[in-house]
Amino acid sequence: MIRCAECNEENMDGLEYCDSCGAKLEAVATEAEAVDTPDSQAAEEAPDETEASAEPVAEEAAAEATEAEATAADEAEAEESAGAADDMSVETPEAEAVPDAAALSDDQAAVGSASLTITRGGTVGKVFELQAGDNLVGRWDPDSGSFPEVDMENDDPEARISRKHALIKFGAELTIEDIGSLNGTFVNRGQRLEPGSPVPLKDGDEIIIGKTFFKVSRAQ
Repeated sequence: MIRCAECNEENMDGLEYCDSCGAKLEAVATEAEAVDTPDSQAAEEAPDETEASAEPVAEEAAAEATEAEATAADEAEAEESAGAADDMSVETPEAEAVPDAAALSDDQAAVGSASLTITRGGTVGKVFELQAGDNLVGRWDPDSGSFPEVDMENDDPEARISRKHALIKFGAELTIEDIGSLNGTFVNRGQRLEPGSPVPLKDGDEIIIGKTFFKVSRAQ
């Protein structure tokens, strides 16, 4: 029911004018306003709620983006560190390998010491220390290019020893060979050595070069 504001008469719902006095029923307008007001308010409030609900979503998305950037930066830094470690592993020199004894040359494999001592002819008792590698026995002569390690120039007045007489090699083994001498080379008073055929020597052996006798000393 709608009550008329002028005559206070109650009218049926839906009427615009009062049946009693003909006045316009304000309740219609009021009702229309009452009907429109919630919708308009809801319409006005809806954007606020949408904005309010959108703010947490935007903040969450921003937080996720920041976290993703931080993760990507950490991964890039880790990859860079790994690459630097690889470079260091490549550039860093490894410990020097100890050469195998089998790969050493005769010069490097020489062990202990070796020497020749004159026992007869020349200066008796004179000692020639042998170096690792080749030791030429002969007489010093720059004209022929003879610069022997065992130089008998002052101990062979009769020149029985050739300029380049014999070659003693001091390495893993100690050997002697004649290299085409005039008066020959002998070991333990045996047969004359064939040129270019090395013969092993041991401690206490006797060798004869020309007319000079030597005793071999080999210390391990």
